[in-house]
Amino acid sequence: MDNRRGKWHLVAFIACAISVIYTFLIPDPIGKDTLIQPLPEIKILGEPEASLPSNIGDHDSRAFMGKNFIGYYSAKGDLIALMRRDSGAILGDDFAIFRTGKAKVYSYFDLKTKANRIIGEEGFPLTIDGNPFVMRNDQMGISKLGNEGAVLWRYEFGRIITGASAVAERAAFGTLSGEAIVLDKDGLPLFIIEPSVLGLSAKYPCVYGIALSPDGSMLAMLHGLEPQRLSIFKERGSGWGVLASILIEKESPYPRESAFSMDGSQGFFDSGDGYFHFDAEEKEFRHLPLKLETSSDRRSLISPLGEDGFTLLYDAGGSTNFGLIINGVLRASFNVAAGASLINVRGTEVDVIGDAAIQRFFVDLGGVK
Repeated sequence: MDNRRGKWHLVAFIACAISVIYTFLIPDPIGKDTLIQPLPEIKILGEPEASLPSNIGDHDSRAFMGKNFIGYYSAKGDLIALMRRDSGAILGDDFAIFRTGKAKVYSYFDLKTKANRIIGEEGFPLTIDGNPFVMRNDQMGISKLGNEGAVLWRYEFGRIITGASAVAERAAFGTLSGEAIVLDKDGLPLFIIEPSVLGLSAKYPCVYGIALSPDGSMLAMLHGLEPQRLSIFKERGSGWGVLASILIEKESPYPRESAFSMDGSQGFFDSGDGYFHFDAEEKEFRHLPLKLETSSDRRSLISPLGEDGFTLLYDAGGSTNFGLIINGVLRASFNVAAGASLINVRGTEVDVIGDAAIQRFFVDLGGVK
């Protein structure tokens, strides 16, 4: 499973299998007639700093994490902090987590209060939909961090976690054994959603993709092998039911990206069989036309944009492409810089983080027909 999306890469039940790099059949390259207008890009240049500048929180700062560098840039398009990439570092717009000291322990830096503390939890930090957590090394326990790095709650799952999604009042965790565990904002268990109990059994159960709708009332899961399904579950009173489910023809045992739109009316999902759009009102899936290029275990990045749109970063025949999907229709697709690894979405501005530059675009949602 805000910046959505510096999104989390847990390795789950990986086996030899074929997946795909995608190219849309009819790309609409960027130009004056598209919905996308380029903004001045930000070059990732300069001497990297050894530590985080103390005044980062004084800016309207946006975090970025590239292949070699991490840092912050301003809403105006100025690079305000640049550091070499530490494999253990996690950045958010309001916090940063680094390994510090001779023992290389993780420390949490609150950018607003300028407070910092050593994180005493065992494991590795990660962000789930922009929220800081620490996953235990065995991937069977998790701790939620709050302001200034304090531990808000801990939860022991008793099974390996393979994916997660978090919204304001809830968090959902998919497991290797194929169910989703839904916790409330205090880390207390609310529901366990077991597809097999709801008539969706598989020979090899596992959750490969998971996403909560913004209000927490729907849950999307890419789950199982033989068969594999993409299913939408809906909260109904004291339990959950199946809102819609579709079989995936080209199964894939790799983690995949899932997202709901900002109003929860639509979903957009990656799978080994390409991309699927979901209309919550009609309860229908739509399979986007894709062209099979080659095999890869790399997954694309998906972020919601506005009430009915999504941005997409995906592999396309050896290059990286940006895609814009509005109401389930591909409205634009074009190459972006090599090494693009993250999408930052702020309102109608979309920033694509590459190895040497941050490409910025304005999306004219008012021009959508």
